[in-house]
Amino acid sequence: MGQVVNPLEKALPAAYIKDATYGGSSVLHGALRIGTSGDERLRVTLGSDGGFIQANALDQDGKPVNGAQILIVPAGADSEAALAGALVRGETGPDGAYRSPVLAPGKYQVLATRDLVDDTPESIGRIWRSQSSAATVEVAPNATVGQALSPANFFHR
Repeated sequence: MGQVVNPLEKALPAAYIKDATYGGSSVLHGALRIGTSGDERLRVTLGSDGGFIQANALDQDGKPVNGAQILIVPAGADSEAALAGALVRGETGPDGAYRSPVLAPGKYQVLATRDLVDDTPESIGRIWRSQSSAATVEVAPNATVGQALSPANFFHR
C-alpha cells in the first residue's frame, strides 16, 4: 500500500489548518455538532508559515534507536481530550530520526518511547501523565527545530 499524499503539500509545503470554525466557534480539536448554530457554515483557515520538528531518538550510548515512537503535543493542551485531538505520532527509522508533518508555529512537548502507543483512553492518559518528562520545543514560522530524545518506558513505571 502506498503512502497517502496531501495534495497541498507540493503547492504549499508549510501549510497547516490554522483553525476550523462552525457557527463562530472553533472546532479545530473539538466536536463538530452539525445543525446546532444559526450560522451553519464551516470555515477552515489555512496558515502558510508552518514548521517542523526533527526528532532524533538516541540510546544511552548515543546510538540511533530504530522504531521509537515520537509523540508531539501542543504545549497548551489542557485536557486529555485536547491532547488526543492534537497528538502527532510517528516512528523513527533506522537512523533514529523522525520528521514531523507541518506544524503550526508555537510551543510543543515532545516525548520518545519504545512502548506501543495507540488511541485508547489508557494510552492517552499515560501520555497526559508523562508530560512532565517531555522536552519543550518552540517551532518558529517556516523553521525546523531539532530535538534529541532518549526513549523512556513511561508506560511501564
